[in-house]
Amino acid sequence: MHSAQFKIFVVAVMTMLGCAAACKASDVKYDLIGKIRVDLKDLDLQKPADARRLVERLNEAAYRACGGNPRFHRSYSSKPDETVEVFRECRENAVKRAINQIGSTTLVQAYADLQRADVPMVERR
Repeated sequence: MHSAQFKIFVVAVMTMLGCAAACKASDVKYDLIGKIRVDLKDLDLQKPADARRLVERLNEAAYRACGGNPRFHRSYSSKPDETVEVFRECRENAVKRAINQIGSTTLVQAYADLQRADVPMVERR
């Protein structure tokens, strides 16, 4: 059980942005690029609805920590598919790490349910 004051930091890492569009995902070297604080104090992670709400918050935090919209990155004009993929992978890995750090089985289940339902992670235009 988590205390009301428990907070987690989403630490998003990805390749150095200069390499983002040129490197394959398997060749990526990771560097810390951002941290976003995600508050849990208003959630009861034993409740599936609250667990889903936290997954949504983690997705939003990962979006911001991983650099936001990949279309605004300088590499997008020359390698759009690769740039989008690196940003997507960064967000996905950040959310998974946060969920593992929290260690709630209800949260793990909520994330798995959203994945099975094919609910996309945050994508901004």
